[in-house]
Amino acid sequence: MSSARLFEGLPQSVKASMLAEARTIEVPANSQLCAEGETASHLFLIMKGQAKYCRVTRDGKQVILYWLGPGDTFGLGTLAADPMPYLGSAHSVSPCKIVSWPHATVRHFALDHPQLACNAVGIVLVYLSAGAERHSGILGSSAKDRVAKALINLGKRSVTPDGINLHITNEELASLADVSPFTVSRVLNEWHRKGALTKGRKALRIHTPEALVAHSR
Repeated sequence: MSSARLFEGLPQSVKASMLAEARTIEVPANSQLCAEGETASHLFLIMKGQAKYCRVTRDGKQVILYWLGPGDTFGLGTLAADPMPYLGSAHSVSPCKIVSWPHATVRHFALDHPQLACNAVGIVLVYLSAGAERHSGILGSSAKDRVAKALINLGKRSVTPDGINLHITNEELASLADVSPFTVSRVLNEWHRKGALTKGRKALRIHTPEALVAHSR
């Protein structure tokens, strides 16, 4: 985990010190890790498992901003002198092992090691880039293309010896692809008939990623 983007360019001794200062927690699936609107009091790094980072619309609909996995960081507002509120809520979608640092600790490391702050800015830019790409996709890509792109992006971090296995519901995939659950169901059924993937309850196995690639560009 010392290879996570948060630690890039830091001496091994600093990485070890940070991990020694971290609190490690293990949580089951469907656990809330931080809440939208609360002051960002902790910085989180996922070591094992997957989580979704969401916002809730005025009408109560949950919108998934990011799907997070091992090596991903959230709660970056904690590094600020006056932490801003969490922009969304994080929920585990599988059993997770997570390390976290309180505000005072992570500020101490960031001030002593500016590379850590630079890494945090880089992570924020990655998230902003992903958000901008999704927004442009809504305007310039078909619904099928957006579903394919969401699957390909998820698949990059879910490769196993048995293939690409995703644990995600139609509703969650629809939120990530900015389409309706009905559209997701229709598109997945089409690819299932063609043998590109197998779908079950809260699970997908992609057999031929190349069948989706043409729709993900």
